[in-house]
Amino acid sequence: MGERVVIDKDKTIIIIFNKEKSIWEDKTSSINALYKAYYYNNFTGYDVYYKNSDKKLFYPFERIQILNHIEKIYINNQDVVINEHIYDVKYIDKYEKGFFKINYGETNVITKHYTLSKGKYRNVLSYYKELANYAGEITTDSEPLYFFS
Repeated sequence: MGERVVIDKDKTIIIIFNKEKSIWEDKTSSINALYKAYYYNNFTGYDVYYKNSDKKLFYPFERIQILNHIEKIYINNQDVVINEHIYDVKYIDKYEKGFFKINYGETNVITKHYTLSKGKYRNVLSYYKELANYAGEITTDSEPLYFFS
């Protein structure tokens, strides 16, 4: 076993490239331990131990990034657009190597590219969220309108 990589999870993220989806995913919270892996004394990648599992998974160094947090960018009255999708975002975390973590709701997106626009859709997104909540209050789960809640 190689040397253990110790990180501060409040200041660092571990992202792994998902080949099937062709996206980087934040795995910081699901990783229990991380060790450098060597083959004939050459660094080849990382052995990753996930929480609730005793198995180790090997990732070549090209598919895993350990990035330090640079700054938090607060978004006021602006829309965040990623791959032609608009996200209701309060802030963006900026990391090394040009990566950004876009936090929205319970989910996040790791990207190198996003766009800010003037916020003309922010009120529309809020309106649809409120409308969906209202639909859930006035209908039962057997009615077609409940589907929108």
